[in-house]
Amino acid sequence: MNTQELLWKYAEGQCSGHEKDEVEKLLASDENAKDELRLIQEIHASLSGLEAEQPSMRFAQNVMESLPKKLYANIGIEPLLPSYLKVIFWSILSGIFIILVFISKTRNPTNKELPYNYLINESIEMATKLISSDMLLYAVLIFISLATLAIFDRFLARGKFTS
Repeated sequence: MNTQELLWKYAEGQCSGHEKDEVEKLLASDENAKDELRLIQEIHASLSGLEAEQPSMRFAQNVMESLPKKLYANIGIEPLLPSYLKVIFWSILSGIFIILVFISKTRNPTNKELPYNYLINESIEMATKLISSDMLLYAVLIFISLATLAIFDRFLARGKFTS
């Protein structure tokens, strides 16, 4: 083992008894070794104060996308949400939007009865009787979770939120 490796091991406190004696003899006889050990200890102290950085969730995909295509084989990194869940999410969202627009059109500020308004009101009452509040809450929470994942997946695909 060379002197520098031995000094690093000594600074990190990983020396055996024999190696420790050898380093102490070296330090007693060589002034350059003392300076080198002092430098190693400063470097070790500054490095030990740093925290390891966490790569972003799409780190591997961002690196692969930045490389020229001919340098690597496509390994098929998958998005956060599979495509069928995105289709379901956007279908539900568009359905809710259509229902809200339809319901808002049936509400008439002039208090005139619109045709088939009573059927719409009966359907709304029947739906509120059939769907429990807990089930509705779970459905809303699942929908919000899917929406959050879809938004993060879209931002991460564009390279946002990366360090």
